Amino acid sequence: MKKKNIFLIIPVIVILAAAVYFFKFKVPTKNLSNQKNENASITLLQFSKESVREIKINNIRIVKNSFYNKWEIVEPIYSQVDAEKMEELLTLIFSIEYTKKEENADKKLLDYEILIDYELLIITATGSYFIFNPSARAIDGNYYFYTKIDNALYTLNTDISKIFELSLFEIRSKKIFDYSAKDIENLKIIRKNNDVLEFQKVMAFNQSPEWELIVPKKMRVDWLKINNMIDNLLNLKVDIFIDDINNTDSYAITEMQDTLSIILKLNTAELEKNITISKIKVNDTSAILVKSGNNLYAVYDANLESYYDDYLKFRELSLLSANIKLEALQSLIIKKGPKKIELRRQDDRFKSDNIELNNDTDAIDNFISSIMVFQVKDYVSDKASDLFSYNLDKPLFQIFMIFNDNTKYTLNFSKMNEKYYGCLLAANDIIIFKISDNVGDLPEIILPLKKYL
Repeated sequence: MKKKNIFLIIPVIVILAAAVYFFKFKVPTKNLSNQKNENASITLLQFSKESVREIKINNIRIVKNSFYNKWEIVEPIYSQVDAEKMEELLTLIFSIEYTKKEENADKKLLDYEILIDYELLIITATGSYFIFNPSARAIDGNYYFYTKIDNALYTLNTDISKIFELSLFEIRSKKIFDYSAKDIENLKIIRKNNDVLEFQKVMAFNQSPEWELIVPKKMRVDWLKINNMIDNLLNLKVDIFIDDINNTDSYAITEMQDTLSIILKLNTAELEKNITISKIKVNDTSAILVKSGNNLYAVYDANLESYYDDYLKFRELSLLSANIKLEALQSLIIKKGPKKIELRRQDDRFKSDNIELNNDTDAIDNFISSIMVFQVKDYVSDKASDLFSYNLDKPLFQIFMIFNDNTKYTLNFSKMNEKYYGCLLAANDIIIFKISDNVGDLPEIILPLKKYL
């Protein structure tokens, strides 16, 4: 072949090679790119969930209260919203994505089983609104939304079934009270036969709030027990909303008994909170019926038995008040039959006329310490007439205590039915208590001085 012909052929070969490269590699890549764009997911709602002011799912209408910045159910009834569930709902709605939008879709509603009676309505702060009707089920792996506003059908790649399965019970707040124990300054319980307990919050010497009983008598109480009792009430969660309060029979409620009233005074300018609770049966299951304002609820597993307890159950187990300091104690006399030990404060120590005991500083210190921190096992009575029932009118031994303000306490101890009992006698206080089920020849409180008695 001539060189001239070869030079003519080379450009033709180059052009053919370029054409093959273009059609083989460039054209398919373009087609894949177009296909990928066609299947790309697009967020359905192109605005933030913070801008939403109203949502309606079927017959449940939820509106944001702009003054309190919280969501409220306004239809079919008025109720508070479970904030956590509401956030989950908003997150789900704003996670909806679609891959395809078909215009002029009103002729395809039956094909895609669109439920016109089901709708999701969203209204924003600017007044814009969006209405979506869902498909009854996933078809070929996808759910569908139809919107009449632009007569369009959206192919979704998000499972929307949970949105339309939402129940009124699920979205309602189950919390009955929106305040806590620290907000309460007075608790009053009115039980049957007008048996009243009233507790008042007071400031202790260490400036921390404590509780004391003021009715039926003034008495130190275990502040933790009172706080727990209030917490158990305020943390109740609703199991059944009784919206038709005039027809409780329709909720299978029976055996209403042991009704009591609870009055809470808050440390704010709000009015008193009046609450009524009753023990009931719901379909033969034990529950508590709670009435607060005009609302009625049934609660299972409510730990409210302490509201029915005798007031002595609330007394501090520490026999001497935490406000009584060791520095105020001036003298003690311990008597057991004919034997007697007297301890008097001299400077910073207690001393005795008994030389052997006076040298046993550990025994004296341990005894004084055990007296100051002594805790009873249980209180059994505050009636003077019951002293005879527990043999405390003829005690085995006694402890007489005198403080620097001339306050006098007497402790009597007795033994009955292999158990030790004691009583505290003060100017305005008589209390009988049980010490321990473990019995020796002396109760633990006196053991440091056993060898001297």
